[in-house]
Amino acid sequence: PALVLFTDGFDANYNDTGPGSTIGEEAFFKALSASSVPVYSIGFGANADETTLRRIAERSGGEYRAADEKNVADLFSKVAESLSREFEVLYRRPKGAPSGSKAVVALMIDNSGSMSASEGAFTRMEAARSALYRLVDGLPEEAAVSVAAFTGTVRSLQSPTHSKASLHQAVSSMAPSGGTDILKAVRSALEELSATPAPRKYLFFLSDAAMNVAKSKEAELDAMLGRIRDEGIFTLWISMEKGTAEEGFKRAAALSGGAYVLGENHEALLRAVEEMLKRVRALASDDRVAVEAVVKVPGDDGLPVALAGSGLASLPAMPKEESQTPFSARAGTLSISFEPLDLSAAARPGKERDAPKKDVPRKETTSPSAFSAAGVFAPSRVVPLGSSGRNDAVEITAGAFALAES
Repeated sequence: PALVLFTDGFDANYNDTGPGSTIGEEAFFKALSASSVPVYSIGFGANADETTLRRIAERSGGEYRAADEKNVADLFSKVAESLSREFEVLYRRPKGAPSGSKAVVALMIDNSGSMSASEGAFTRMEAARSALYRLVDGLPEEAAVSVAAFTGTVRSLQSPTHSKASLHQAVSSMAPSGGTDILKAVRSALEELSATPAPRKYLFFLSDAAMNVAKSKEAELDAMLGRIRDEGIFTLWISMEKGTAEEGFKRAAALSGGAYVLGENHEALLRAVEEMLKRVRALASDDRVAVEAVVKVPGDDGLPVALAGSGLASLPAMPKEESQTPFSARAGTLSISFEPLDLSAAARPGKERDAPKKDVPRKETTSPSAFSAAGVFAPSRVVPLGSSGRNDAVEITAGAFALAES
């Protein structure tokens, strides 16, 4: 099932006395998430509530489109095309334990030229690096952490990793230059965390610039902040600038359900780090399993295009395999008896040596045998192997290859 929502305005409870929604915003988005129904929202005209319509579409897995008299018919055709696609997905349950309460942390750090300004004994960049080193060292070993720097663009310095050495290297590579694009930074962080299936997600957002965007982009920013809240991503918004710049960060914290901290100097930044560590270290339990699906569809040029999606599902893990797996019915039944081989006369491991020859000539017999009269196996050459292999039926380790000449 899917839902197409077409409107040219706001909810009536927003700005007039007409009958509107009977539930609040928080209850609505909670119900939307629980429904698992994608909503394709279309805002018609200049008065449509773009912020809410974007948020509805993105939170439900649908799409948002802005329409006018010229393109509305074409937009409905595109929605119909999207809904006509059918996919068959095969899911295999994981054999290991679910991801549980492992945390995913994204560090989005301002690297603009103004970060070279001095704040006491440190430049802003030096203070930020020092605080980030403390944060990286204090995070749990199992936390997956990424580092990105933003100026007029966003650069990924380190993809999600558990390696603290790699994270230190990424932080040390940061250098101030260029301008600041807040909208790109928020979008990049949100896209990365949304694509990562994990029950606990955190965003550490640090900048010395105001949270200002162009008037035409305010609805898009507000929609992204609302989506951060809907997806349960805790965000710590840190401003290194006092005054009017703080207001934008406070507003971002309120809309995203996060927290705001003024990090005007090195000591203040260290306090912000402790705030984040306290939240990430908090014990939590979650038995959901991370699920990722990838499908291929024909692109406009006829070539296959991969589409990926991920999420968390309450699916039990398959039982762990025993160390020794019995044969299945398809494999049949096999009985092998192995006797120990006395290699006391063999060479040391890693070399090949002929076995000692007897002083008396070997007596020819009509029935050649590699065994002595006493029934002892007497190889003429031994080659140490030390190799092993296994399949679903059996595991075998070959210690040495013995050649017997009769």
